[in-house]
Amino acid sequence: MILKKYKTSIIVFLLLLIIAIINYITAIYTPFGVMDITKVSSYSFWFYTMNHGIGSAIGFLSQIIIPFVCVYSFFKIINSGFIESIITKITYKKFMTKSMLTCYKKALLLFPLFSLIIFIIASIFFSPEINETGLHIHNFPSVDNPFVHVIFSLISISLYSFTITSIAIILSRFFKKFYLVLGLTLMIVFLIAFIEGSLISNILYSITNNDMFYNINIYDDYFCARGNYFVNIFFGIIRNIILGLIIYITYKDKEKVVLK
Repeated sequence: MILKKYKTSIIVFLLLLIIAIINYITAIYTPFGVMDITKVSSYSFWFYTMNHGIGSAIGFLSQIIIPFVCVYSFFKIINSGFIESIITKITYKKFMTKSMLTCYKKALLLFPLFSLIIFIIASIFFSPEINETGLHIHNFPSVDNPFVHVIFSLISISLYSFTITSIAIILSRFFKKFYLVLGLTLMIVFLIAFIEGSLISNILYSITNNDMFYNINIYDDYFCARGNYFVNIFFGIIRNIILGLIIYITYKDKEKVVLK
């Protein structure tokens, strides 16, 4: 039953692992020759997989992948008469809570878990030592403690996944076609990135003249918290609180949801 419930999540997760392997092979075996893998650290392998090559494309596609994997089943139930028969056996509030929690569980078991597994695999096969001469391929920012960077990045990417999931849940209430949910999710994420990166970030930076506010951007939450850890996570939490309130307002009226 559990495997059936999370079948899509498992399939997509395995595909991501296959893509990660291909991404690594294409980075090592270049047209200019084979890279010396002794220059690859566990941290640089993880960062490259998540941020560069095919990994960067997957990062942007995550705004489509997350709603499809995590919210599509919820969307189908909400947009069908099936919900009427369900709430005769279980209360509307309990059903909604359980269904949405399932969406968030799937979100947690997709990209955050993928990031963690990649780092574990990298730690098994590669040295933790960062070799500066190998950074021409596996480029990543200078950090004092790579392991701490990974931990904060896992928190950040979890908040990012919850944000995308929440947006798709809200849109599922108003649209009958799932491709509209996907398209509008992309547009809303872009709008959030614009507001944060071009407005809020610039305002806070001009007021405080502090570099920690220089690059506030929702995209950065997926790309391994390249900005200030605490600022990224703080804004990730704020986003999710706001979206949580919108979800509550959107779905609080049982009659409107069921009879729409």
